Amino acid sequence: KVDVDANPVVAGQLGVQSIPAVYLFAGQRPVDRFVGALPKDEIEKFLSPHLPEAPAAPPEEAPSELAEAEAALRDGDLARARELVDALESGGEHDAKRVALSGRIGLAELREAASSDEEDPDGRLGRYREALTKASENLFEDALETLLGLVAEDKSWRDETPRKAMLRIFEIVGIRSPLADAYRDRLARLLF
Repeated sequence: KVDVDANPVVAGQLGVQSIPAVYLFAGQRPVDRFVGALPKDEIEKFLSPHLPEAPAAPPEEAPSELAEAEAALRDGDLARARELVDALESGGEHDAKRVALSGRIGLAELREAASSDEEDPDGRLGRYREALTKASENLFEDALETLLGLVAEDKSWRDETPRKAMLRIFEIVGIRSPLADAYRDRLARLLF
């Protein structure tokens, strides 16, 4: 609800010419609107094309391989977790869970590969490890910011592992999520 007199910039951006004006937003963008007061049945008609259809049947349970892969990841058996996730077919109702789990396994693999006793004269390895730790604690934006800084310093450092870690985080938060989109754009500007 916006007071157009107190917020003329917002009203101008949306092109409000008379009130009440109702805008429907999806993905932080206006996708439909109407002006004036409408009865309940008209509002339902207005909303219906924008609402997902109710599922015909209850959703299936996640494949047992997905649960097994999650258990293997929790137990630290990354090879088994990767094997199980890679065996699952892409697409379908549980694909987002499969992709997110694949991303979590990928981050764990990168974290394991970075846990050696290497020399770290410039501090990059320490920052990289810190970013992976933040990602494992679901502090994805902090992790992405640190990883982006590492990419900016040296795109090819450690066989591009900061970039690869960013891609894994995108899988976890959702390939087309606002966070992934924002950092994908920033990463692309650095790389190209």
